[in-house]
Amino acid sequence: MTFPFADPMPGYLRGRDDAPAYWQMGILWIMLATAEDTGGQFTLMEQLMAPGPQPPPHLHEAQREGFYLLEGHCRFIVDDRQIDAGPGDFLTVPEMTWHAFETLTEVRLLNCYTPAGFERIIIEAGVPATSRTLPPADLPPPDTALIRRLTREIGMRTRDDVS
Repeated sequence: MTFPFADPMPGYLRGRDDAPAYWQMGILWIMLATAEDTGGQFTLMEQLMAPGPQPPPHLHEAQREGFYLLEGHCRFIVDDRQIDAGPGDFLTVPEMTWHAFETLTEVRLLNCYTPAGFERIIIEAGVPATSRTLPPADLPPPDTALIRRLTREIGMRTRDDVS
């Protein structure tokens, strides 16, 4: 995967309170580093999630994904393994690996991708967040056709794509 960006900034500071933030899929996504910032090398986002199921089983064709739990507890399914994680735990998922998770409590975590690109789904299909809170209950649903197109473009697949 290549990106048409110039060299990343030589260095920068972006705090969670001034970074761009979006609401989508019941999650607050805070963009700490994007493809544009890193020359496509990696993405780093902070997420705030309510308890409950999160994404369906999916894989990333060319991206390794990482999760560092700051607060709360998650149950990950990686291939056929169940992994329970809590504050201070880091989980990495290699490319081409089926995975899903559920949040067992309210969770705050750092989510990273290498190379970058996943954040397009959030930036292009999400709603700019007006506060650093979970999304409001009356947030309109995302444009599923746009999300399907973006997932194909970044090389992400769900079980529906292969059945």
